[in-house]
Amino acid sequence: MAWYMVFQTSDGRPVSQTTIEPPRLAAGLDYVEIAAQSDEAKQWDAATTALIARPAKVLVDRTDAIVTDYQVRGGRLNAPDEAALRATLAAEFEEDELIRNTR
Repeated sequence: MAWYMVFQTSDGRPVSQTTIEPPRLAAGLDYVEIAAQSDEAKQWDAATTALIARPAKVLVDRTDAIVTDYQVRGGRLNAPDEAALRATLAAEFEEDELIRNTR
């Protein structure tokens, strides 16, 4: 089954997806045939007006940012206190998005 992506011609932003080939479109809209409905593995690229593979998520450890923020706000951490704070953050937010976030 063919899918069609309707997009704005001015900037390539997607408007809708459909399985029915659009017979008439308003001014400023166009469409392209796409192989399948977009899903989590694909994303729309406005520059090429095509579906492309979604890049892999880059996980970033925010522990350093939290420790630095604590120190900037006046917290005084010696080496054992900093290690304890890092261990607490790791245990409390092991897989949480607060610590491991995507950019």
